Amino acid sequence: MEYLLIGEKISISRTDGRVHTAVVDSKQDEVQSITVAWTEGSKMMGKEIPWSSIVALNPHLMERTQLWFFTLWRSSFTSNRPGKIKNFLPFILAILEK
Repeated sequence: MEYLLIGEKISISRTDGRVHTAVVDSKQDEVQSITVAWTEGSKMMGKEIPWSSIVALNPHLMERTQLWFFTLWRSSFTSNRPGKIKNFLPFILAILEK
């Protein structure tokens, strides 16, 4: 969820099965969900959605996360600073536990 931005447009699935675009309004990291908003006619609508549902409809978010991890991982091997990878591993593990 760290790589999902407030104001970003994502696809969501409605209760009736329709899929459409909504804007990320807020993130609730502690319960692994986000709140989105969209308009229907002149009405502003909103919904809280679990992170797992968001990833299912927006696989590019996981690709973004994987690219970020790969870039960070690769830079740890090209650095001249000894021990950098050792310091990086707890960070990766903490994120993967979320």
